[in-house]
Amino acid sequence: MGGGGKTTLALALSNDPQIKGFFGNNVHFFTVSESPNLEGILDMMWEKIDGRKSPEFQNVEDAHIQLQQLLIL
Repeated sequence: MGGGGKTTLALALSNDPQIKGFFGNNVHFFTVSESPNLEGILDMMWEKIDGRKSPEFQNVEDAHIQLQQLLIL
Protein backbone atom coordinates (compact mmCIF):
# COMPACT_ATOMS: atom_id res chain seq x y z
CA MET A 1 0.00 0.00 0.00
CA GLY A 2 2.52 2.57 -1.14
CA GLY A 3 1.90 6.29 -1.45
CA GLY A 4 -0.63 6.61 1.36
CA GLY A 5 1.57 8.84 3.49
CA LYS A 6 2.06 6.30 6.29
CA THR A 7 5.77 7.03 6.78
CA THR A 8 5.22 10.79 6.60
CA LEU A 9 2.52 10.57 9.26
CA ALA A 10 4.64 8.32 11.49
CA LEU A 11 7.63 10.67 11.22
CA ALA A 12 5.47 13.70 12.00
CA LEU A 13 4.03 11.99 15.07
CA SER A 14 7.45 10.87 16.28
CA ASN A 15 8.66 14.49 16.16
CA ASP A 16 5.64 15.85 18.03
CA PRO A 17 6.75 17.47 21.34
CA GLN A 18 4.19 15.49 23.36
CA ILE A 19 5.32 12.19 21.87
CA LYS A 20 9.00 13.08 22.35
CA GLY A 21 8.21 14.09 25.94
CA PHE A 22 6.72 10.67 26.63
CA PHE A 23 9.03 8.39 24.62
CA GLY A 24 12.21 10.52 24.39
CA ASN A 25 14.59 9.07 21.82
CA ASN A 26 12.99 5.63 21.99
CA VAL A 27 11.10 5.79 18.68
CA HIS A 28 12.82 3.82 15.91
CA PHE A 29 11.97 3.16 12.26
CA PHE A 30 12.91 0.04 10.31
CA THR A 31 12.37 -0.55 6.61
CA VAL A 32 10.36 -3.68 5.91
CA SER A 33 9.95 -4.77 2.29
CA GLU A 34 7.21 -6.95 0.85
CA SER A 35 9.46 -9.99 1.33
CA PRO A 36 11.40 -9.03 4.47
CA ASN A 37 14.50 -10.64 5.93
CA LEU A 38 13.02 -11.10 9.41
CA GLU A 39 16.27 -12.24 11.01
CA GLY A 40 18.07 -9.18 9.67
CA ILE A 41 15.32 -6.84 10.85
CA LEU A 42 15.28 -8.40 14.32
CA ASP A 43 19.08 -8.08 14.50
CA MET A 44 18.85 -4.38 13.57
CA MET A 45 16.10 -3.84 16.15
CA TRP A 46 18.17 -5.49 18.88
CA GLU A 47 21.25 -3.43 18.08
CA LYS A 48 19.29 -0.15 17.94
CA ILE A 49 17.48 -0.79 21.22
CA ASP A 50 20.28 -2.44 23.20
CA GLY A 51 23.24 -0.60 21.68
CA ARG A 52 25.18 -3.85 21.31
CA LYS A 53 25.45 -6.55 18.67
CA SER A 54 22.56 -8.97 18.84
CA PRO A 55 23.17 -12.44 20.26
CA GLU A 56 23.13 -15.48 17.99
CA PHE A 57 19.49 -16.42 17.62
CA GLN A 58 18.43 -20.03 17.02
CA ASN A 59 15.68 -18.90 14.63
CA VAL A 60 13.20 -16.07 14.07
CA GLU A 61 10.97 -17.26 16.93
CA ASP A 62 13.94 -17.25 19.33
CA ALA A 63 14.86 -13.72 18.18
CA HIS A 64 11.27 -12.61 18.72
CA ILE A 65 11.18 -14.01 22.27
CA GLN A 66 14.54 -12.52 23.24
CA LEU A 67 13.59 -9.12 21.80
CA GLN A 68 10.35 -9.18 23.78
CA GLN A 69 12.33 -9.91 26.95
CA LEU A 70 14.74 -7.06 26.17
CA LEU A 71 11.86 -4.63 25.72
CA ILE A 72 10.21 -5.68 28.99
CA LEU A 73 13.39 -5.02 30.96
